[in-house]
Amino acid sequence: MQPTYFEVALPDGTRVSTIGKFPTRENRAPVESVINEWMGCQAAHIAGIQVPPCYIIEASPDVRLHLVEKHGITVASPFGFASKVSDIDSIIYPSTLSAMPPEDLTRLFCFDMLFINADRTPNNPNCGHAKRRLFAYDFGSALLSPKSSATNFDRFFFGPGMNDRASAHLCKEFVDSPDLADSIMADLIEKVCRSRWYSTLSVKNLPQPLQDHMGLVVQYIDYLAKESNVVCRQIVSTV
Repeated sequence: MQPTYFEVALPDGTRVSTIGKFPTRENRAPVESVINEWMGCQAAHIAGIQVPPCYIIEASPDVRLHLVEKHGITVASPFGFASKVSDIDSIIYPSTLSAMPPEDLTRLFCFDMLFINADRTPNNPNCGHAKRRLFAYDFGSALLSPKSSATNFDRFFFGPGMNDRASAHLCKEFVDSPDLADSIMADLIEKVCRSRWYSTLSVKNLPQPLQDHMGLVVQYIDYLAKESNVVCRQIVSTV
């Protein structure tokens, strides 16, 4: 999904500047990727990670026409993801990360491993810093593809795939305490997987494919809660 700047009108009447992304015909991003971005960002906030406020937005026909005429972008669905423009500083690898709190580095590493995000690497950090803490964004490559099966969730935590994700992660070089990782994993499971925070998110006005995919994501989070001992052990073993 190609990032574009938008001004978004919120339900309370306020307007905010955002970076928005829509599934496009050019990059063939599945329309369900909007849910992955939104749920990933929401879950990271619940997990105690600094992230920008985020929204699911709907582009009017005029906005979609403007995207085609001005930017050559043909949206595949009028529903997109937007995150509020935030004042953060860039990550300079590795000097910036070495100055960050170890708890922040380990929390982001564990969260990305838990939510299957393989897209936060030194070459593509999707991360900045603000107020002397990490600030993460871009969760579009986290979570599940639309064709994922609920019977195969365990495959994400066994085999070379998990170790490959861990070794390539932006924070891996700075995560070296299994005890800290174990403590943070327990906290993430309680906050993100057992609290059922997602029950307050409304998707009733979204098209059926997005509602269905959110249902699949909820099944995945419930799986993490049920299999937390195994999942935590596998993630901590990569530290």
